[in-house]
Amino acid sequence: MNDLSFRLIPAETPYRVLKLRHNYFDHRDALKDLNCVFPLERLQDLERSGTIGRLAPQAITFGMGRLYKRSELQRETVPKILEILKGEGADAAFLVAA
Repeated sequence: MNDLSFRLIPAETPYRVLKLRHNYFDHRDALKDLNCVFPLERLQDLERSGTIGRLAPQAITFGMGRLYKRSELQRETVPKILEILKGEGADAAFLVAA
């Protein structure tokens, strides 16, 4: 609980090696198709079709657990993530709540 950490996942990581580790939501749909909580494959499809521009080289996923320390998240974690995204030249971010 209150895990303010995040993980960087290379965009070319095969889905077969990714694991769902979060315990605070119903996993049934995510276990059928991980794209409903981590839509990297769908974004790659959009990139290939030219619908969107280039994806950032890394995807970002938050640590596990419910977050009650929102002010710490805003003060500590979000600035670090923004620094990474800016460093990768990202123009936008796609957020998925699970």
